[in-house]
Amino acid sequence: MASLDPSVLFDRALSRLHETDVEYKSGTTDGLSNHGPMVLDSLVALGMPARIEPFLTRYLPRLRPLPQRDGTLPRLGDPQTARAWIDHYEAKLSDGDWRRVLEDELPALLPGAAAAAAHGFLRTAHAIRALSREDTPVRRRELAFGLASWAARYQALPGVPGARAEAGLDVARALARVPLVPQAERHDVSLIVDRVEVVSRLAGFADAIESVDLDAMSFGDSVGTLASVGARLSLVTPSESFVFLHATTAPSALRFLHGVVSPDLERRALGAIFRTVAAFYAGYSDPSTNLGALTPEALPVSSATVATVRTLVGQSYDDHDIKFADAILREWGIQERPCLLEAAVARLDRSTSSPG
Repeated sequence: MASLDPSVLFDRALSRLHETDVEYKSGTTDGLSNHGPMVLDSLVALGMPARIEPFLTRYLPRLRPLPQRDGTLPRLGDPQTARAWIDHYEAKLSDGDWRRVLEDELPALLPGAAAAAAHGFLRTAHAIRALSREDTPVRRRELAFGLASWAARYQALPGVPGARAEAGLDVARALARVPLVPQAERHDVSLIVDRVEVVSRLAGFADAIESVDLDAMSFGDSVGTLASVGARLSLVTPSESFVFLHATTAPSALRFLHGVVSPDLERRALGAIFRTVAAFYAGYSDPSTNLGALTPEALPVSSATVATVRTLVGQSYDDHDIKFADAILREWGIQERPCLLEAAVARLDRSTSSPG
């Protein structure tokens, strides 16, 4: 099977994952996102399609079957209606221009981009990249799954990005203004979604979000800057590196929208992901972190290379490892910021050296 065309391998594997729910349960923790389709897309992008089948063999057992249709109506922010949302979006995507559907549907979803640690947005973005390579029925269905997981876990945050923009205040400098949740108010919870809920009540958060100037940099430069800030945060806060890897993957996935959606929608998506990264920063950063000082020069220089990252990710079956390496190498290919490879190697080293 590994000798098949990567496109065929991808679509066949995606069809198998569409028999599973958008979330799964691990131990006593419910509400974990199904990362499988995103990983398949990353493996294709990394030039590792032969790893699709071995990954699925390990990943499928942790997933649960897709629920049967039961007549439930879709309700925004209600995870119990995910199947209804899938059917809703499948109907919209069954024919015509899928890009038009994005123009119609994303404005309502973007305020809730923080949903499930941004995984609804991420799954949607990866589906967009796959559709941009080739428009097939199974990839349209994947877009429906991505939008559905986003709508079902919709989680709004306060503040309209750039509503009261200060000219020249780019995404990095605006992020440095975001207040942090006091340590005493940080709940001991297992899911990022719960910590983000605390952020939604944080005084001063909305003001910081509204001060950003989304036009201070080009779209591409803003994306690269946010992604590299996420990488730096994962390095200087190793205890929360799992959270901050999402502050790299989510901004980088904005690139999949470029040229697919209108410039206005692209800009609104940038604002939504800036606000999402700000929530991660507010909820998980160490109070001693000086975001303004997190320049590449302030971090230790290492011998990390693209070859090292590719070797390590080639040994990993961890879903987050694979997506993170994909994002890191994509960003490195656009601008060689030293913190990117350093963050990838730090993450991959921990994963590949752990037992099991």
